[in-house]
Amino acid sequence: MGHNILFLLLAGSSQRFNNEVKKQFYRDTQTNTPLFVFPLKSALQAKCFERIFLIISKDDYNIVKDILSEFKLNFKNIDLIVGGNTRSESVKNAISEATNLEYTDCNVVIHDVCRCFVKDTDFINILNVLKTEQAVTYASNVCDTLMKNKNEYYEVVTRDDLLRILTPQAFKLSLLKEIYKNISDLNNTDEMQLAYKITHKYPVLYGGLHLSKITYKEDVDFFNDYIKGIKKVL
Repeated sequence: MGHNILFLLLAGSSQRFNNEVKKQFYRDTQTNTPLFVFPLKSALQAKCFERIFLIISKDDYNIVKDILSEFKLNFKNIDLIVGGNTRSESVKNAISEATNLEYTDCNVVIHDVCRCFVKDTDFINILNVLKTEQAVTYASNVCDTLMKNKNEYYEVVTRDDLLRILTPQAFKLSLLKEIYKNISDLNNTDEMQLAYKITHKYPVLYGGLHLSKITYKEDVDFFNDYIKGIKKVL
């Protein structure tokens, strides 16, 4: 499948999670596994990545190292990269490290670890799209009623033309380098919106409920119930 690398993003501060433990380190009640370990294991099971970069906060370096050791995941092809103050800075740091390791134009998958139920096939399928595209993202249709609230004036938003943008997202490394070299306004929430400014294309793979994001403390119930269901199947 060529040269593929993965950027797993877990440098966030988890402010919206409102818990003394960051959500990436929250352990489920069934297996006592930290949240970020689930997508990491899926990536390893996919067997399609030469190298995996865990992009972490400087303050969490020892925590992550200890967890990798605890779960016997301290493999040579897993690198810890200290992220920046923003998502863009974190991705730029990972691009710089990949370049230092002499990766030139490989395939890069970027994934938020808070979407912890990603499957190995999700990684494989999105990489396949890069055979014909420079960038691609998972997305899903909006099925809820949407209301716009502006100064207590409520207006229904038509959902037919809307998409929920998910991760994983995949890119040619050369495109990511071009993005961060030529685009000065980096007030972005993902890389796909930046890629669109250059490619003017927005390829989409439709993803399921399992790619939902753990954001708030209330989402922990869904997290634990999902793991409980997986254990029953296994």
